[in-house]
Amino acid sequence: MILIFVNSAAVSANGAWTSPLGWTLSGGYLYEEETPVISVGETSVITVPGGASYLSAASSRLHLKARQEALIVSLGLPRSEYLGWSFQAGSVSYQVSIPSGNTSNQLSRSQGAFVGVGLDIDVVRRTMVTPRVNARLSWRWAQTHPDRIYFGSENRWETVEDLWQTTRTALGVMVEPSWKNGAIVPNAGFEMFHKIAALKDGRSGEVFSGRQNGYRIFGGVEWRFSNREAAVAQVSLGDETGYRITLEQRF
Repeated sequence: MILIFVNSAAVSANGAWTSPLGWTLSGGYLYEEETPVISVGETSVITVPGGASYLSAASSRLHLKARQEALIVSLGLPRSEYLGWSFQAGSVSYQVSIPSGNTSNQLSRSQGAFVGVGLDIDVVRRTMVTPRVNARLSWRWAQTHPDRIYFGSENRWETVEDLWQTTRTALGVMVEPSWKNGAIVPNAGFEMFHKIAALKDGRSGEVFSGRQNGYRIFGGVEWRFSNREAAVAQVSLGDETGYRITLEQRF
């Protein structure tokens, strides 16, 4: 999951907020641990991509463990009085563990790409005495290609031709006060998300997917070096745990 809030307002020397600047370009790094879900079918023997087998008399949901790292580039469009659009893209790597009895089978770390879009709505605009309250609707799609799987029970690797995909839609609310005449801007918020994860075996063509509703609580701080440059750090807890660091340039 990637949540990037684009803050394009400038602050004057006396702390008053001026008109928004135009574009915002940012780049950053994200690390996150997730628990995606996939559903296996209703036959007695289920073989998921990579050859890992599951025995089940009925359909079941498997709670996987995944780690992702991403390099992010985000472009924020010029804002209206209350609305702002941003678009994200970048490279992403996933490492996915699949439960198998008392052990787990691990897909090799795989590289891929992602794209995303976000809509920011200022519910309460920031003033000298009140913090900004921002709502954000976001969508993100990512895809990577694992090429090996490790069988924990057999202590061996096997070549696979898998495809790992995630689609994430989220709605979050953030509160953002301002300190030191706008030089330091802390933030905290809550987000609900809906995630679809899919694992496809490129050799058999079988696809196993699942849907998950989750939440995360986040908090961070933005350091504004000037009206145009800033650095943002943020940590997350909940169903998605991790951190991100972003540098922003407004122009």
